[in-house]
Amino acid sequence: APIIAKLNAEFAAAGIDARAQGWEISAAPDSITFMFLGIVFNVAMWLLSVVSVIIIMNTLVISVMERTGEIGTMRALGAQKGFVRKMFVYETLAITVIAGAVGIALGIAVTLALGAAGIPADNDFLAVIYGGSTLRPTISAGPFAQVLALILFIGLTAWIYPVRLALKVSPLKAIATE
Repeated sequence: APIIAKLNAEFAAAGIDARAQGWEISAAPDSITFMFLGIVFNVAMWLLSVVSVIIIMNTLVISVMERTGEIGTMRALGAQKGFVRKMFVYETLAITVIAGAVGIALGIAVTLALGAAGIPADNDFLAVIYGGSTLRPTISAGPFAQVLALILFIGLTAWIYPVRLALKVSPLKAIATE
């Protein structure tokens, strides 16, 4: 807003019959569509994140159930709860980092390929969304950092329930189920 006010003041001082305004006002009907699309994409990203947490959590619960005897044996031999907790945290982080790195690498490859080839706008609506006749996606630091943070959040969130489940099993009962 300060830049717009400054431009309008300079236009008035120079006697230029023009007025500066924000893009939301200039593209009024379309700006609502763009903001709505942004909200839809953000909601979709969060839903995918929740689904990812559930999938990783289910995988880890199965891993815990299959390794109940092993966990019980380690606990019976003196492994503290902290050791078991760290074991699962490291395992989860390793899985998350490896899968995240593969996903990021594939995402970068697809983005670079689409950026080189371009995605043509077949109609006026797409041309307005693309900001031209062809969309050429690029990679920027902001969204890249958000994806890394989201991957770490998913990994650090998904291990909590399975580890609590593993730590509730008594060593004696765990060995008996083997």
